[in-house]
Amino acid sequence: MNTTTFRLKPRLQAASIHFLFSIIIFVTLLWILLTLWYPEPFFTASGGWQGLKLVAMVDIVLGPLIMFAIFDRSKGDRKLYTDIVIIVTLQISALVWGVVQVHGQRPIAATFWEDRFYVVTAAELTPEQQATLSSYGDRFPVMTYAQDPPDIAGKEEMLQRMQTLRQAPYTFTDYYRPYRENLETIRRFKTNMKEVSTHNREMSEAYQQLLQEQQLGPEDHFVIPLISKYHNILIVLDHQGAILGYIDAPYKPMKKR
Repeated sequence: MNTTTFRLKPRLQAASIHFLFSIIIFVTLLWILLTLWYPEPFFTASGGWQGLKLVAMVDIVLGPLIMFAIFDRSKGDRKLYTDIVIIVTLQISALVWGVVQVHGQRPIAATFWEDRFYVVTAAELTPEQQATLSSYGDRFPVMTYAQDPPDIAGKEEMLQRMQTLRQAPYTFTDYYRPYRENLETIRRFKTNMKEVSTHNREMSEAYQQLLQEQQLGPEDHFVIPLISKYHNILIVLDHQGAILGYIDAPYKPMKKR
């Protein structure tokens, strides 16, 4: 065995062990993202993939690579142990930072405002506002309906709050109303899928595939746009308001957030 091979084998072993533990951590975080923080369709719409890439880069790429670079038994046990502790500490710190960022951007509400849904993230609401969401549902993100102020004074107050707080009105939780009690109003703004299909063949094919998979007829569902930071989609709802599926929606009737 030559010197290069002698030094390379322990490095590969150390990096492999580090990679194995990193994979375990990553899979755990992936489960949390998909089931608790970013359940579909919000994983796609709200940047779940972007957050996942951030966590993966720190956890399963940088950590093992650095371990491979620094692991050298010729340093002596004490120096090697110190290097490993420093690397693990830095990786954990970076991972915690990444998880905090992903957690802060998690969707906690899908709020219907005017003629479409908007995703509201945890970073957009105060802890007190977040606490009020539990009255609209126990599964997050909760589905809510935002009531437009009915009079001129209310609209003027809304505009003042928008300017002062620099926030969109659909983030004002005092405007929120129960989602299912307002389904009739929401249905009036359903998307004309014939028009959409005329302008976008890919969306038309995705829509027809979803209808076939769910065995849905025209009378069984309606479609509403959902606007999010990273990706716009069309959500397909049954007449009780449950989400049946979604379609990617890069088409022009969408408003920019």
